[in-house]
Amino acid sequence: MVFDLAGELVGYENSIVTALSQADIILVPVINDEDTPEATAYALKELSTVKSITDNIVLLATDIATKTDLEELSDRMQPLLDREYPVFPIHRTKAFHWMMDQGKPVEQVARENAFLRWPFRTIRRELNELFEYLAKQENHESN
Repeated sequence: MVFDLAGELVGYENSIVTALSQADIILVPVINDEDTPEATAYALKELSTVKSITDNIVLLATDIATKTDLEELSDRMQPLLDREYPVFPIHRTKAFHWMMDQGKPVEQVARENAFLRWPFRTIRRELNELFEYLAKQENHESN
């Protein structure tokens, strides 16, 4: 189940708490722009006070262009958080545009178009690592 909260993590609207209470894992995208890392850290601290919401939260560091972007994002957020969260980088890519245009997953687009295999290699690896982590979490939850 996926909920797109459009950045509305703070405020504790009843519908947000109800939605998040249904989740086994919460994926929180964060971009390294002027305000988002600090706002996301604040929202995570606030969410940790709601007992009905899982503490199984994963950060998706999106729109990463360089290794420095990821390091800077971590350096900005880590001092503000009360615990460590798993972080998965999602590099800046045109793969998602191709995916939406084709109506197919990135992996399938790359398999079907040999010219896209090499340029999509990073995002394919990142998504596979994320999916593997989520599958392990799901298996752990069901055991």
